[in-house]
Amino acid sequence: MIEETVAAQRRVLGRLVESLVYEGAVRPQSEPGRGSRDRLRLVGRDRAGDPVVYSWAARRRYSFGRLRLGPETLWRAPAGQPPGEALSPRLFLDEIATLLAAAPERRNAFAAELERTVANDAQARRHWRAAARRAAGASFDDLEGLVVEGHPYHPSYKSRLGFDAADNAAFGPEFAQPIRPVWVGLRRDLVELAAVPGLRPDVVDDRVVLPVHPWQWRRHATTTWADLQASGALVAFGSGEDDYRAQQSIRSLANISCPEEATLKLALSIVNTSTARTLAPHAVANAPLITAWLQGIAARDPYLGRELRPVLLGERLGVAHSPELAAIWRESVHSYLGPGEEAAPFTALIHVDATGEPFIAGWVKEQSVEAWTKRLLTVAVLPVLHFLVAHGIALEAHAQNLLLIHAGGRPRRLALRDFHDGVRFCAGGLAEPAARPALRPTPPEHLRVNRNSYLEAQSDEEVRDYVHDCLFFVNLAELAMFLEDRFELAEERFWALARRVVEDHRRRFPDLAGRADRFDVLAPEVAVEQLTTRRLLPDTEVRLQHVRNPLAGVDAD
Repeated sequence: MIEETVAAQRRVLGRLVESLVYEGAVRPQSEPGRGSRDRLRLVGRDRAGDPVVYSWAARRRYSFGRLRLGPETLWRAPAGQPPGEALSPRLFLDEIATLLAAAPERRNAFAAELERTVANDAQARRHWRAAARRAAGASFDDLEGLVVEGHPYHPSYKSRLGFDAADNAAFGPEFAQPIRPVWVGLRRDLVELAAVPGLRPDVVDDRVVLPVHPWQWRRHATTTWADLQASGALVAFGSGEDDYRAQQSIRSLANISCPEEATLKLALSIVNTSTARTLAPHAVANAPLITAWLQGIAARDPYLGRELRPVLLGERLGVAHSPELAAIWRESVHSYLGPGEEAAPFTALIHVDATGEPFIAGWVKEQSVEAWTKRLLTVAVLPVLHFLVAHGIALEAHAQNLLLIHAGGRPRRLALRDFHDGVRFCAGGLAEPAARPALRPTPPEHLRVNRNSYLEAQSDEEVRDYVHDCLFFVNLAELAMFLEDRFELAEERFWALARRVVEDHRRRFPDLAGRADRFDVLAPEVAVEQLTTRRLLPDTEVRLQHVRNPLAGVDAD
C-alpha cells in the first residue's frame, strides 16, 4: 500500500513540475548536468520563511521541446538539513507559492485535486497489480479498464473530486465492475431532444426515457431532483437488465451484455482532470447534428469514405434537462469491426502492464518498430489531416478519443469519438459552408467556467492549432518519446515519418495546395494549451503558448 502511494506521489509531482516548468509558470535555475540532462533547482520558502531548495535532473525532448524528469530522485532540501525525496504536491505548491502567479484559493483547490489523484491512482494500481492481468491480447472493453495511466500530461489526471474510495472502486474504469444505470422518465416538456434523422427516444406515458449514472442518482435524487419527483415529472423505472462498464472517461458506459449496443455518456457531477464531467445541454443538443455533419462529409468524400474508411462513432441521440441530468447515446465500435479486426484505445499504445511489458511489444517485435510506426502514423494522421485541410474541420484527436482498428496488431484504420464538444472550425475556412448545421452557440455562463470549450474559432490558425495540440502534442508526442525510450526509435525519426505522411497527402492532393498552406501543420511554431497554468489563474481566457513544431525541424524520409 505504501509502495503504490509513493509511486503515485512521484508520478503526480513529476508531472506537476514538468508542466509548470514547460509552461513557464516557474523558471528554475539551471546548472550543467551529465549527458543530455540538466540539473534544475527552485528556491522556495517553508512555513517559517526559511529557504527550501527543490532540485532535479531533467531532459528536453525533441517532441515540442517537452521536459521530462528523472529517472533520478526529485529532492527537497530545507535550510541546514540534508536533502530528502520530495513527494508532496501540496507542500511543493505551498513552498513555491511566491514564485507562482496564483491566488491562494486556486492553488489550494489545485492541490486538493492533486492529492485526490494520488489517492485514486494508488488505489487503482493496487487493484491492477493484484489482478495481474496482462494487456497484450486483451479485448477492447478490457483495455479501457486495464490502461491506468490517465492523461499523459495533466498532473491531476485522476482527481475524480466527488468520489470517495468506495465510489472509485465501484465506478472507476480500472476496477471493471458491472454498472447498471438508473432508467428514468422525464416529462417531455422538461427536456431538450436531439437525434439523427429517423431516430426517436423511448417515451413512456409522455415521459422521455433516459439513463442516469447510479452515483449521480444517489447524489441528486433526494435533493436536486426532489421536487421533480414529488410532482410526478420525474419517475424512476429502475435498473435495466444489461450490465455496463466504465470506459476511460468514467462517465461513458459501454454495454457489456450487448457490446454492439450504444455506449451511454452520462452526466456525472465530479471533477476530473480539472473539468466538471456534467453534460452541458447545448452540447447534448449539438451532438447528433455534428454526427450527421461529419458522417455526411465522410460519405461524400471518396478519399475518406472509400479509401481511409475512418469510423466516426456517431452520437445519435441526446436528451438533456440540465447539466446534471443529461445523456448521449454513442455508437459502439463493435458494430463497425470487420472480419479479423479488433480495436484498441490509443492510450494503450504507450501502456506498460503490471508485468513490465509494453502493450505493443509483440506487435513491434513481429513487424519491426519502424514498419509498425509508419503504418500507425498513416492510419492516425491522414483522416484528421484530411478533415482539416480538405474540409476546414479540426477534430479533438487526443489519445482518449482515438481507437486503433487493427488486424493482429497491424494498423488498418482509425475510429474517432466524442464530437459533441470535440470539433473546431472557422466559418470562413469551411470548404462547404452551406453544409454546416445550425449549432447551438456556447452560452456565456459555460465559457465563464470553461473558456476552452467552444466550437467556432476566429481564425484558420486557431483551427490548425487545435489539431496540433490534440493529435500531435498530447497524443503522438507521447508515443514518440515512448518509442525512443522503449524501442530505440529516435524521436527525430518518428517525426520524419510523420512529416512524410503530411507531404504524401500534399502530393496526393495538389488541388488542395492553397488549403494546405492555409492550415499549415508544418509551420515552425504552433500554439498549445497551458493545461496546468490555467488551473492557477482565472479562467477568463484561453491560455496558450507557442512552441517549436517537431514536424518542421525534420526532413521527410
